[in-house]
Amino acid sequence: MKTINIIFDGRFVEVENAAGESISFGEWVKHGDGLWSLRITANDVLSFFHDKSVFIAWGNDDLTEGRGLQYPLFVCASPTTAARLGSKRYVQGCDCPVTEEKAFIFGGQVYAPTRIRPPSKEDISEDKIAEKSRIAQDKALKAGLTEEDIAALRGRA
Repeated sequence: MKTINIIFDGRFVEVENAAGESISFGEWVKHGDGLWSLRITANDVLSFFHDKSVFIAWGNDDLTEGRGLQYPLFVCASPTTAARLGSKRYVQGCDCPVTEEKAFIFGGQVYAPTRIRPPSKEDISEDKIAEKSRIAQDKALKAGLTEEDIAALRGRA
């Protein structure tokens, strides 16, 4: 886990929030050389932001045997809504499992649990082709060709 260590060799007063209220944040760690550090983890930082409970109806890529990737099918404010929306949408027509999770509100956006799907071999191959095409197009533009010239070379004029 990533951490931030703030090292102190002198006087420390307290940690406060924006309202000037004393808060417990991070963990104090004493070092053998007489120094102290305030160790702050990523979880400490996330807990500082406003969080809210959400209810997730989980789906699965493999609706036959359930051996696929679990993913949030619906993120809802109510367990009843999650259960209703997930009804008969899971493996073999069963109801989706519903769990309560924490979402974080940061900058007006809600961040909820998700699963990042890895690219397939075909996607990786297509990404490489697209990147080579982008590099070639950049070279062509730097060499003086216009967007219309490049479109003509691609047979899209």
